[in-house]
Amino acid sequence: MFLYVRVCSAVVLLASVAQAAPANPSPVGDWYSEGKQNGERILSLTHYKTDGTFVTEFRECLPNWTGVHTESGHWSLAGNRLLTTTELAKGRSVSFTGEFEIVSNDGHIWLSHTVGGDALRIFGDNGIRVVRVTPGSRLPSCDQVS
Repeated sequence: MFLYVRVCSAVVLLASVAQAAPANPSPVGDWYSEGKQNGERILSLTHYKTDGTFVTEFRECLPNWTGVHTESGHWSLAGNRLLTTTELAKGRSVSFTGEFEIVSNDGHIWLSHTVGGDALRIFGDNGIRVVRVTPGSRLPSCDQVS
């Protein structure tokens, strides 16, 4: 009987925890990530706005050079898929699409992977981990991250 009560209590506890945190909160806000692309360290800070637009600042960290550029466009959610269209990159008009499956987003850490669009074709199925940061956050310099 004691085991049955413990199992039932654990199920109730797990159910209440699962209900406490939404599965995929809105991406609206500011998100930071670090990664590698073609051997380069890339830092990014994306601002997802309520009007369906985004702006991403990138810092590319190479041994003898650091590049910084900005991209912007539109985003939308379709279930657990984030769809993006970059329309301006490095000051030039572009049309670059991305489709990302959201694996989890607890409002602080967001995990996804690339499943479609130009992003999949060019960069492959990359796992992506981003962390919510406070509004007004800035990208760190390359020597401030490992």
